[in-house]
Amino acid sequence: MLILTALSELRMSMVQRRDPALLTRRHRTVGRVAAILEAAAIDDAGVRLSTLAELLDAPKSSVHGLLKGLVSVGYLTEVDGAYTLGPALHALLGATERPLLEEVAAGTMRKLRDEFDETVLLGHRMGDSIVYLAAEESRQLIKYVPRINTRRPVLFTSMGKIYLAELDRVDREAYVAKRVTNQRRRKALLTQLDEVARTGIAVNRNETEPGLSGVGAAIRERDELIACLSVSGPSDRLVPLLPRLSKAVKAAASRVSAQLP
Repeated sequence: MLILTALSELRMSMVQRRDPALLTRRHRTVGRVAAILEAAAIDDAGVRLSTLAELLDAPKSSVHGLLKGLVSVGYLTEVDGAYTLGPALHALLGATERPLLEEVAAGTMRKLRDEFDETVLLGHRMGDSIVYLAAEESRQLIKYVPRINTRRPVLFTSMGKIYLAELDRVDREAYVAKRVTNQRRRKALLTQLDEVARTGIAVNRNETEPGLSGVGAAIRERDELIACLSVSGPSDRLVPLLPRLSKAVKAAASRVSAQLP
């Protein structure tokens, strides 16, 4: 009942904003996006397309297009037709009530870097992208130098595979089928994701860049996947170390998870 009242008040506020003098200074699409995010913030259980269309007094097709865009960049998350605030928005707003994940993970990342002298990365998913939050770079001359806070495609990174393996099989297959047209490559990736779901370890062998490989594992807070830890570097150095490296990355990610409040 409180949620319905809040949404009703939000709609009344929007109606009041339709004053002609205000509309000349207000971009309709921006206003709709703001209202969608406000509605999603009000209802922890998620707000549905029909409710948003009524709230915005707009066609469902128009609102659905905005929702798809917000999901794709990680500002919303959609589960069974209900939309909630996504990880990208939470990252943008920050979490002032607790230490940053980068601060919690820093010591573990340095130890992992020192053990293998390869670049260690901390990142998470934002919609259809993986974004690196922090890195401890290798000291070797030839190394992987990541770009922090820059969006990278989910496929076919080791971190992206961790997130995709978290989906149920139907959603996983749908996601891959939409983005991987080659049948052989699609089948191989789905087989990999089954293995990732079983072992908790994801490997990228030359799939995003020639000569570059990586190993990733999940960081969880109360059993929820919130980020990933990975080690990346030249394939000729990493591939021979995969068995030992995989265990070390998974153990490091578990240590970070255990330090979260």
